[in-house]
Amino acid sequence: MQADQTVPFTTADQQTASASRPVFASLVWVLLTILACAGALWQQVEIGIVLIAGALAVVPAILDIFMKRDAAVSDASEIWVVFAWLGLALIGVWASGAALSPLSVLLALGPLYAFSVGRFRLGVEASVFAALGFLGVSALDELGYGLPATGGLGILPGLGALISVLQIGVFIAAAGATVRVREGDRRLLKTWQSTLWGVPVLVLRLDQNGHVVNWLGNQKILAIPEEVDLTKYGVVDIFTNSEAVRSVDTRPIRLTPVWNDTRSLEARLLRAPGGYRMVITPVTEAFQESERLKALAETREGDLAGQAKWIASLGHELRNMLNPVSGYTDLLLSERSGELGDSNKEFVRSIKQGAEHLSLLIEDLMTATKSRAGHLNLTVEELELREEIEGAIRLICWQAEGQKISLLLADGPDLRIVADRKALRQVLINLLSNAIKYSHPEGRVTVSVRRQDDFACVEIRDEGDGMSEADLARIGEAFFQGENARGRVGTGLGLTIVTLLTEAMDGRFELASEQGEGTTARIWLKTAAADQASDDVDEATKAAEAS
Repeated sequence: MQADQTVPFTTADQQTASASRPVFASLVWVLLTILACAGALWQQVEIGIVLIAGALAVVPAILDIFMKRDAAVSDASEIWVVFAWLGLALIGVWASGAALSPLSVLLALGPLYAFSVGRFRLGVEASVFAALGFLGVSALDELGYGLPATGGLGILPGLGALISVLQIGVFIAAAGATVRVREGDRRLLKTWQSTLWGVPVLVLRLDQNGHVVNWLGNQKILAIPEEVDLTKYGVVDIFTNSEAVRSVDTRPIRLTPVWNDTRSLEARLLRAPGGYRMVITPVTEAFQESERLKALAETREGDLAGQAKWIASLGHELRNMLNPVSGYTDLLLSERSGELGDSNKEFVRSIKQGAEHLSLLIEDLMTATKSRAGHLNLTVEELELREEIEGAIRLICWQAEGQKISLLLADGPDLRIVADRKALRQVLINLLSNAIKYSHPEGRVTVSVRRQDDFACVEIRDEGDGMSEADLARIGEAFFQGENARGRVGTGLGLTIVTLLTEAMDGRFELASEQGEGTTARIWLKTAAADQASDDVDEATKAAEAS
């Protein structure tokens, strides 16, 4: 696998397999060796000889125990342990009579250890090496190169032979268990082979580096022209687009074999003891459908991004054209360039109102498009809520003046909130514009502010006709307008924008209305931390005064 992929092929495997059996046998050997040394000391064998013999005897067992402490046991470590047993055996034979030595039985321990861990080929090689070593030691003894004074070892050779026989029994038991496991695996393999015969399924067993250890199933689905030994390959060698394998899970991946780059296969990578398993099958209809839907989603996302960019560019151009209209109408209404008659003033006001309404509509449309494309980026800061409301009222007062509607900001607490200034201004203007639009001429729109827990609640109430329950249930749908909107200018985007922006600022929006009773819009926005802390202090003070 390539280095930039997230598939952890280089992570150490945590499975211990059957390593506990040889370790147990090694512990038994150490215990028996200690007992043998104690027996030799009791028989008054020289302590130096006992210590040297004991130290040599436990070397293979200690080596095995410490190498097996890590669950990932390499082939090389088992080879070291086997030849440590053989080395101990040849030293013992050479030091205790060569061909006539009772420690010749030690030579069986190396091969039996290999068999106990399932390394049958290593066991055969160790047997051959033990036989050749025994012949070599016997030849050296015949030539006069044997070790003298073997009688000084006392009963150690006899005790060594005894514990070797016991250890051989332990290794045989471990080897028998390993053989039974192998036989069970072989029977299971035959069952799987018969089950998968002729079925287009291939299972690859991979090591931690993504190399094929073995496989099961029909390798013809890879479009291989003839039987190929897959263990000579890794995943990167088998598939042209192996970089598609980016995670270990059950999600399907589309892969292409190197032997036929026009064929597509469906693969799943799974974590398993000793490495990974890759299950490969022909592409299914369900997988093709999921890929088609994924491609459609990506296309839609790209279309939305392109649409947002196009509308943003269009909106920018339209606003550039509207700015002079707004500026010139303000200049005309100020009468600096000459007096206007009452009828002309009314015409200019209509132009100004139309331009400002169009500007608000463009802003709403751009916000809705950015939200759909996921490009609605807000910058929150601490704001004085009443100042923001007063600013919104000043911007929308032209609409109220046209219908002779009073805009009133009721007394209330001075609260600081956490919000995006531009988004809050857009929310307030939309709600105020709606309240004015649905009010009766010469009516009144009231704005009030109150605290509710950690939120500031802004209420905007009109005295219009109100809405039916059916219309109220659909409020927030893009471009929806209720029955009371007939004959009034609007697109139905305003409350959709209010909902989107309020939720984006971690607040919420609610609309309450009854026919004939007017409508009340409420938004909740988070108060600043300082205001929350002040509120907590006030509550604590009240509680203290009450007690």
